[in-house]
Parts: sequence; structure tokens; C-alpha cells
Amino acid sequence: MKNNLLSIVIPAYNVDNYLENSVKSLGNFLFDTRVEIIILNDGSTDRTLKIANHLKNIYCNITVIDKKNGGLSDTRNLGNSIATGKYIYFFDADDYLNDDKISDVLDLLENKDLDLLCFGYSKVSEAGDMLSKHTLNSDIFIKNLSSLEFIKLLLSGGNEPIAGYLPTKIIKHSLVKQMKFMQMNYEDMPFVLEFVLKYSGLKIVYMDSVVYNYVQRNKSITHSSSEKNMIDKLFSLQLVRKLIAEYRLPNDIIVLNNKRSVVAALWASSINKRRLNSAAVAIAANKQFNFTFLFSEPCSNLYLKIKMLYYFFYNKNIIRSN
Repeated sequence: MKNNLLSIVIPAYNVDNYLENSVKSLGNFLFDTRVEIIILNDGSTDRTLKIANHLKNIYCNITVIDKKNGGLSDTRNLGNSIATGKYIYFFDADDYLNDDKISDVLDLLENKDLDLLCFGYSKVSEAGDMLSKHTLNSDIFIKNLSSLEFIKLLLSGGNEPIAGYLPTKIIKHSLVKQMKFMQMNYEDMPFVLEFVLKYSGLKIVYMDSVVYNYVQRNKSITHSSSEKNMIDKLFSLQLVRKLIAEYRLPNDIIVLNNKRSVVAALWASSINKRRLNSAAVAIAANKQFNFTFLFSEPCSNLYLKIKMLYYFFYNKNIIRSN
């Protein structure tokens, strides 16, 4: 078996307008024989498979697998099971990397025995305009983090220098090879948190630079209006709360997660603003988070407080107006 340094797993479903540009943004990864790139066509009904095979004919380290449609989690699980690299990277087929940072990523993977590498990202419009930048904005380009520091940043909200999105992280494959993605949307955060909590003394490095560009598409899974999205978002929040309780994390992390949970639940219901039942369910289901802490607990992050209040009152108005 080939001893690969990195496996890049790319689930692809009906992304014929994005796939080629996304893959080509992988830059030096495409020409490094230690990197395997696995494109998994998840039963697409457009030209995704044809484009994937075209890319395979250009780049010798691309493998294409055609499978029946099973959803993102099912496709990631298949990629995880067949990947052979020391590290694994789950990349989204409609986003792209800043290829000038890839040599730095390869250098870290090759010369440091890391368990987790994470990096900054930006949210961009479909036209390529930067909407927001998410980094630590520190003077240290490469920053070592303890597991607890990582979790606090993961749950902190605000600027979200470390978000739950898996494409902002490269993980030592042996640590997650036996883990499974649940058949749901918004599965990234519970997966990442469970991985970090399972192992003590992880070697975590943060690269304080924008590497990944997260395209904000109205028709993407996470931005689509549906009852399933509402249910999955709430379930994802519950899974995170369960993990925090199971591993008996300190109270300051519980407070951070409570604030993040309210924002996330209200954001999900705002996406579903035209569905009265969805918005009402989101508000009702999240009574468990006790909205009174918005006003009774200190919140040093003004941005987060304003964001919470906006979503809270915005959704109350949605319910009244409907």
C-alpha cells in the first residue's frame, strides 16, 4: 500500500458549476505524489461525474468513485474508510483554497507530528467577494493550542477563528478512521468536538492565516429552508451539549456553549423565516437554553450579544407576524 502523507476527500453532489475550480484551487496538492485526492460522486444528476473524470485524466493523484446517492455523511464515511494518508482532509466541492498557503500546510504536515492542524478562513460570496475574515489576528503565524484552548475557541462565537467546519481542519487519520459521521446535516461540530475530547494531550496547531474560502450559497445544504435542517440543527446542538456534560467540561465552557447554542438555533429559524412551524419549534425547543441568560449573565463579547439579541427579537417578530 502506498504510504501517502495526506488524503483529501471530496464529496460531490450536483456541483458541476463549482467542482473544477474547487479542485484546481488545491494547487501544490495536485502535483505532490504523497497526496491522494478522492472525489466521490454522490449520485449526481448533472455533469459532476463527467467533470470529475476529466480532472482525473489531468492529475495523476486523483481517484474518482461513483456511488449511489446517500448524502454528505454517507459519502464522507466512505471516503474515510478508503483513505490511506497519514492525515485526512474533508474538503467541500463548492469551496476553494488560497493556493499560496498550501506549501506552508504541506511543510507543517511533513515536519511536525501533528494530531490536528486548523487554519483561518473567509466567507465569500458566489462572486468571490470577501464577506468576512476569520482568524486569530495574532502576531504568531503558527500557534500551538491545548485541547481546552481549542474547545474554547471552537465554541466562542463572535469572530469564530475556529469554527466547526471540517474543511478548516486536517486531522491525523488514525485518530478518526473508526469514527462515523451521523446521517444528518450540521454534523461537523459534534464530530470535531468528539474527536478532540476522545484523546488527551493532542498536538494541535493553528495556522493564523486565511487558507480556506467558504462560499455562501443560498442553495447550499446549510442555507436551505427545510424542516430537516431545523431538526438537524437542534439535534447537533443537543449532541454538543451531551458531549460537554459527558466529559464534565468546566462551567465557563458550558456558558460559552449556551450562548453559541442560542445564536445557532435562532439563526436556523431565521433561515426558515417563512415557515411558521419551524420558527416556532426552534424557539420552543430552545427554552432548554433559558433565554434569560441573555440578560442575566455577563457577556464580554459585544458582537455576540448584539447578534443574539438580533436573532431573538427578529424571530419573535416572525412568529407574531405569521
